[in-house]
Amino acid sequence: MSQALSHELRTPIARLRFGLEMYLEADDDAERERQYAGLIGDLDELERLIETSLTWARIQRGDTRLARAPLTLAPWLAELVAPLERAAPDTVFRVDAADGLTASVDADQLGMAVRNLVTNAVKYGGGTVAIAAGRADGAVRLTVEDDGPGIPEDVRERIFEPFFRLDASRTKSRGGYGLGLALARAVTLLHGGTLAVDASPALGGARFTLTLPDAAPAEPDA
Repeated sequence: MSQALSHELRTPIARLRFGLEMYLEADDDAERERQYAGLIGDLDELERLIETSLTWARIQRGDTRLARAPLTLAPWLAELVAPLERAAPDTVFRVDAADGLTASVDADQLGMAVRNLVTNAVKYGGGTVAIAAGRADGAVRLTVEDDGPGIPEDVRERIFEPFFRLDASRTKSRGGYGLGLALARAVTLLHGGTLAVDASPALGGARFTLTLPDAAPAEPDA
């Protein structure tokens, strides 16, 4: 675990070092602005990796307690996806959540799990991400789909292992999954749910299905 984390930290640190040199050598404002934006992005990546690692460690120690409360999913998903849309202007996002759909969840913890799924869909997809939430068989079912190369069937369980890396075209030059998917499944399990992956019938890439068994019924209209 320590070796894998060290490896993950080296990439943004190396980019920071190189970016700082480029920033100092930039001879016009536009180039300095571009390099500065890259430096901020790498710092954000470092911060996310550290926070994700600490969260993973707390879950593994059994120190995480859920603060459950009723959550209406449609506006929550819209708010969660909005900054991801701004960060990926070349990606088309489709969000479809049933009106009045609610569940008793820890919004912060579940948000981290869903954000990891959507971020991976953006990173490895071909430009389209579909997020949907509905009720099926008494449970809330949330799916995240992409139009990328998909995930080979024989490794669909292994991608939820910490720092597991695919060698196929899905990773390309963009690195492995890190802790994102492992953390997403761990948070889902804390909620008593399941997280699985298969092929997206609509987009052709990967489809992650997060199922929560404790769906709360929609409130009746006043």
